[in-house]
Amino acid sequence: MFAKLELTEDIKKFIKDTEYLNEDFNDIKELLFTSEMTKIKYSLVDIMNIQFHFKEIKRSTYHKVKSNQKLNIIEGMLIERLLTKYNGLSLMSVEEHLNFIYKNCEDVESKRGIFAIIRQFSERIGNYGSK
Repeated sequence: MFAKLELTEDIKKFIKDTEYLNEDFNDIKELLFTSEMTKIKYSLVDIMNIQFHFKEIKRSTYHKVKSNQKLNIIEGMLIERLLTKYNGLSLMSVEEHLNFIYKNCEDVESKRGIFAIIRQFSERIGNYGSK
């Protein structure tokens, strides 16, 4: 599964305004953590690693949008959540977002693709498709 985002003037401005923002750990939790993940106590090393990986995913996402490339499910979900957050709109939970993607997107990759991996992860935490 993949997504593409049209590079409009508004999207260009959004990227320019947010590309170098450093989201703190609480922002990252709000953007990408499931409710189960928010219950875990993270060490300082874990937090630093999560922040590093988040920056890399965000950088890759913005690069792909600017280059008119396909976004994988994580990148597509991240840009959608960033757009929502920074435009002052309310974010749905990650579980609700995954459920929305599952119900409204077509899985065009093989069963071994990233969508299947996310589906398996979500089923393990017991929240996938529950709404």
